[in-house]
Amino acid sequence: MRSRLSTIILCFCMSLSHTLPGQSLSYLPKGLHKLTKEEMKERLLTLRGIPFYLKGEKVARQQLGEYVTDPAYALDYYGDINGKIKAVVIRSSDAAEEKAKKELIAAPRNPIDWRGREAPVFERTDLAGNLINLAELKGKVVVLSFWFVDCRSCKNEIPELNRLKQGYKSEEVVFLAPSRNISQDMTEFLKKQPFHFNILPDSRSLSRRYGVMVYPMYFVIDQNGVVQFCQYEAHKNTRGILKEQIDLLLDK
Repeated sequence: MRSRLSTIILCFCMSLSHTLPGQSLSYLPKGLHKLTKEEMKERLLTLRGIPFYLKGEKVARQQLGEYVTDPAYALDYYGDINGKIKAVVIRSSDAAEEKAKKELIAAPRNPIDWRGREAPVFERTDLAGNLINLAELKGKVVVLSFWFVDCRSCKNEIPELNRLKQGYKSEEVVFLAPSRNISQDMTEFLKKQPFHFNILPDSRSLSRRYGVMVYPMYFVIDQNGVVQFCQYEAHKNTRGILKEQIDLLLDK
């Protein structure tokens, strides 16, 4: 569980890193630069074998966990000319980073922990500009599908999810798809692959609040706003699994 939490926080720190773009450090390998947010955008975090530095010294792998999960520390990512991560620098967090990291650590470390508990409420704006308030959806079953455009497994499941949605009336079940992507990033994708769930763009913070660590991830919330089901990753029968959970709540 600790390693999973560390992975979530590593991904989270990617969005918080704020050292000036292009800045380099003398002790890093030559040719590296601080990666910009654009370079880091939607990047899969694979850091195996990549050195971590603290105050100019390499950090042993067995010590990384304490720095990754400690709110007092933040991470900056350095890469080569192609934007590939080659080194990570551990530094002191600023006040905003420390606060955000504390909030992340306080969230459930395993999404399944939400089962039987009231779902975290939220307000998000969908692609059409409509405000979606989870609290106002009580009385309906709510299905959450966390995804993003460059997630191959997410894309593969969209046709089956569209078929799932077709089988239910909107007054009974609401299908929401929080995405890491901003609206502009999804325009061309959705022209080629329509996704009939109500898409909630720019929902990284919502993903963190629900403890999402892999994609896609699904939640089924009952009519009282309580999480009744959570599924990690894609499955060969995701549509059937979700249908079974929905029908149980609708007593079909």
